[in-house]
Amino acid sequence: MSIEHYIERGIDIVTAKSLMMCHLVEARESIKQIIRDGSGRIVLDLSLVKFMDGSGLGLPVSMLQQARRRGGDVHLVMSNTHNSVTELFKLCRLNTVFRVFPDVASAINAFSLDQNPSPPT
Repeated sequence: MSIEHYIERGIDIVTAKSLMMCHLVEARESIKQIIRDGSGRIVLDLSLVKFMDGSGLGLPVSMLQQARRRGGDVHLVMSNTHNSVTELFKLCRLNTVFRVFPDVASAINAFSLDQNPSPPT
């Protein structure tokens, strides 16, 4: 599987290993279930992602839309993410859409500090 999931302090932590088209069907179904069953607050850890194709960019965006519909948000962790993935996010300006954190703990803590959660879209 291209993603792993666990819950910490009521927040869904999703670790992506690969965000390429060949892995996305399974990942999308898993993400839908996680969002449907969870709080809508998600940390997406991309630290292990070495390559992401254009199709892979759609997954974080879709997660964000679904989470915000539930009154939640998606925080990204991109500490050790391969430079090509980081540059792709910057090129598409997704670094201005998502809050990016150096580690999972910081992303989790930011949910606790958020006074005004993102409004549903």
